[in-house]
Order: sequence, then C-alpha cells, then structure tokens
Amino acid sequence: MVRGAAGLADSHYRPHQETGGKPSALLRRLRPSGVPQDQQLLDRVMQRMDRHLFGTQYFHGGRATAELNIRGWALIYNFAPSNPMTVRKHLGKKSPAERLNGFSYHDNWLENLLVSASLQGVRASP
Repeated sequence: MVRGAAGLADSHYRPHQETGGKPSALLRRLRPSGVPQDQQLLDRVMQRMDRHLFGTQYFHGGRATAELNIRGWALIYNFAPSNPMTVRKHLGKKSPAERLNGFSYHDNWLENLLVSASLQGVRASP
C-alpha cells in the first residue's frame, strides 16, 4: 500500500521538531556527552584539512613538498574570509586571523596574508 506524501513525511524522524527548530538546541542535543567544545572545533578544522589532502591525493614528492602543501593550506585557511553567517556571528571579523588579532591591515584578505607573512606588522625587539 502506498501512502500519500503527508503520511510519508510524518513517518520520518525529524530532530528539529523536538528542539523547536533552534539550531543551537539541536547541536547541544547531538554533542556527545563528555566531549569538550574545543575538541569539536579542532575536529572541524582537521576534517577540512583531510578534505584538502584527499583532493590533492595526499603527499607527492618529498617531506619538504608535503610541508609546503600543509603550510600553504593553513595560511589560506587562516586568512581567507569566512562565510557571511560566521562574519555576522563574530561582529564583522572576516577570518580566523582577524578574530585572533582583533584587527586587519587591509580589506583584502590576500593583502592581510602578505603583510602578516612579511612581518611588516611586527616591531623588532630592543
């Protein structure tokens, strides 16, 4: 017997209905007990790195090539702009580096990367 679309939709489990449609309540409910928030944030970054490594077919060449690959990925990850929802959440801070420093040198993320990588923003110690 074939049910109509309404009957089929009612038979599926929808966790957002139990939490009133609030994403934060759903995330709290889905977070395994005993796992700290920091671990989940680290896992999120490591999953993105794993996707990058899979896309580049992991490591080719020597150790130096592999290190340059990961260092380049980390620089882009830290300086590339986040999605608009994350920018709003962090009060207009566009990238992880900008959130850590509290400011940016320029509106263009690539220029921020170049200035930070060139040490022009750091004073020499006396």
